[in-house]
Amino acid sequence: ALEGCPEERARGVLMSAGIAGKTVDRRTFLRSGASLAATTALWSHGCADEAAQGPDVALVRQSSYAPAAVAAALTRAFDLLGGIAALVRGRAVTVKVNLTGYAQALFGRPPGETYVTHPATALALATLLKDAGASRVVFAESCPWRDSFESYAASFGWDCSELAAVGGAAFENTRNLGSSGSYGMRTVPGSARLFSHFLLNRAYVDADVVVSLAKIKNHTTAGVTLAMKNLFGITPNALYGTEAGRLGEDAVAYRGCLHTRAEGGVPSLPGELPGFEARDAFFRVPNIITDLFAARPIDLAIVDGITTVSGGEG
Repeated sequence: ALEGCPEERARGVLMSAGIAGKTVDRRTFLRSGASLAATTALWSHGCADEAAQGPDVALVRQSSYAPAAVAAALTRAFDLLGGIAALVRGRAVTVKVNLTGYAQALFGRPPGETYVTHPATALALATLLKDAGASRVVFAESCPWRDSFESYAASFGWDCSELAAVGGAAFENTRNLGSSGSYGMRTVPGSARLFSHFLLNRAYVDADVVVSLAKIKNHTTAGVTLAMKNLFGITPNALYGTEAGRLGEDAVAYRGCLHTRAEGGVPSLPGELPGFEARDAFFRVPNIITDLFAARPIDLAIVDGITTVSGGEG
């Protein structure tokens, strides 16, 4: 993705147990052992007027999830990028986290250390966004529960009351309309692959800045989950999930019919182009990810690779 956009400017953060804190240019970044983080980029829309400088990527070593240590690492990463105040000051920020499935310990380690966004990274980010002057911060995920984001996150060890107290954060379960009265449309510019547009919860559509707070892990069809794969979860279950045709706004089931149209029996998906219904997940998932990224670009990517697992959720 970075090599395909030579005139674009990108920005991202990777916190890893095995990479020293430094800034790197694109060539060094891709040549270092950090190529897993190649999708931790921010593409700013004004970069056509800028010189070809390559991505701004900060790689910061961190081996602990102690809140103070994570906050220090993320602060260092933002400092290496020249700060985030210019990006977020006075602006509404939506943070897309990666909470998926149902909470379980894997290999004796808690979910945040293996396959979901760790609460310490969310707490550090909420505090830094507030300090940088963000006017509003919303943590969002399309949760497979009819209950609130806060209840779902609590099952993974999150304390959303602490997030709200420290960073003034709000929360949105984006599986359906949520707190809004309508969906927003984001069109896919240029040459769409599988979707011409997506209907999304307005937490993503109306935000000035979208942050992907991602977790490095394996994925069966995408190969790896990083900042761009995290966008798969911005699609609402009520429109793109396997229960959509039957339960509509009450649907909670995941988006199996995005993986393969054989799942769920949904007659049509908003924005889907004809002719790809029979293709398998190994074709559909990567192409849908790129369509989503084109329709709703990531403005700041933060990837936690302090600890993770191979094999996705086990």
